[in-house]
Amino acid sequence: MSIRRLALITAALGGSVALLPTAAGAPSLSVSRFSAPATITGRQGHARALVSVSSNATARVVVRLVNARGAVVNTVKSKPSQARGRVWLAVDATTLSGIQIPAGKYTLQAYSVSGSRRSNVLRRAGTGRFTRARGTIQALTVTAWPLTIAGVASAPGGQIVRAVAPDGATAASGLQAGDVIRAVNGRSVDSPGAWLRARRVLNAGTAVPIDVDRAGVRQRLTVSPPPDWTASPDWTKVLPATPGNIATALSAIRERVDAGDTAGAETRLAALSPADQKSAPGWFATGLIRMAKGDPLGAQAAFNYAIAADPEMSEARFQRGLALIARGRLDLAEQGLAAASAADPADALAPTFRAFALLRADRFADAFASGQLALAVDPAYAEGHIATGIAHLSLGRKAAGVADIRKGLVLRAAPPRRRDMIPRSLTPATK
Repeated sequence: MSIRRLALITAALGGSVALLPTAAGAPSLSVSRFSAPATITGRQGHARALVSVSSNATARVVVRLVNARGAVVNTVKSKPSQARGRVWLAVDATTLSGIQIPAGKYTLQAYSVSGSRRSNVLRRAGTGRFTRARGTIQALTVTAWPLTIAGVASAPGGQIVRAVAPDGATAASGLQAGDVIRAVNGRSVDSPGAWLRARRVLNAGTAVPIDVDRAGVRQRLTVSPPPDWTASPDWTKVLPATPGNIATALSAIRERVDAGDTAGAETRLAALSPADQKSAPGWFATGLIRMAKGDPLGAQAAFNYAIAADPEMSEARFQRGLALIARGRLDLAEQGLAAASAADPADALAPTFRAFALLRADRFADAFASGQLALAVDPAYAEGHIATGIAHLSLGRKAAGVADIRKGLVLRAAPPRRRDMIPRSLTPATK
């Protein structure tokens, strides 16, 4: 499997700092080769540093972020019995509670511990420079496919608003349930990929125009998006208890799936009429639930029915591709994801996951091309950089591969994904 080729990544990511005196009582533990960036950059709330340090023995490696006053603001640890050698850790430029730290001077400290023993401490001075936080539109939406617009719109296209967070900036803009968002900041959002991309580039606190269709009349609203770390409401209390149309029902089902409440999603699905359950949105919802319950075969079948009912539903094609990957049907998965990408050219997810499927099939040149397609759509998409980096490495282009994987790991916001990728790739490569 091609993921193994990540082990080609070497320790060519920078220098180290001089050793300080070994901590008393820990003569057998030491750390060295501490590599860290001189500047931590990125959007507020999403900035992080990818650092590496080598330990001479099995121990837990600890990296701390210390502010100019000497206070520890964040701490990242390896697993308790990290094997000797180089380990990589991603340090978020936030406090332990997830609050963005201010720009300014900081120090990164690295050491190792094992039981009561502690190694020497290495230090690296740096500066935090952060750009404006990413903004968010706090609303639940469903793409206006031909079979989701009943009772809402006269023609497909755009994103149907099913609920708006109360008392927030989005509600203050005048956006309402039942509106169909057609453009954000002048960019059409008729497809899921276009909608995702438009939201990804929003700046918190910067007013942007939103064009909506309301009862068939085009209107322009203005919203100043809050930072994307703003807490979402309890959508179960915002959404109507009884969905008035298939769009509201699909939005509620998807929200429950995303929240990990498959039982609640099934209850919502069961409340639909038999005809709606057998419609493209109904089958799509069934597929989402089956995937969440670990049944990719059943999910694939449901997404097949959704596509048969509405061949233009690119989201169903994408989800079917994921189900096929989960089943190990890589040939069919990459074909399906190629079709999803063609159906929604503004979507960076489909070509990225197609690249991962191609990597697993050892089709490295094709994987690289698909990763490049994803980055052409969205240059800041972390998974696109990771897929492209793995393809580079698999084709023997080590420097380019390391650069792309580093960028992807730094961009990637989800800690579980970083915790998976770093030990699988960077850490084993430097043993």
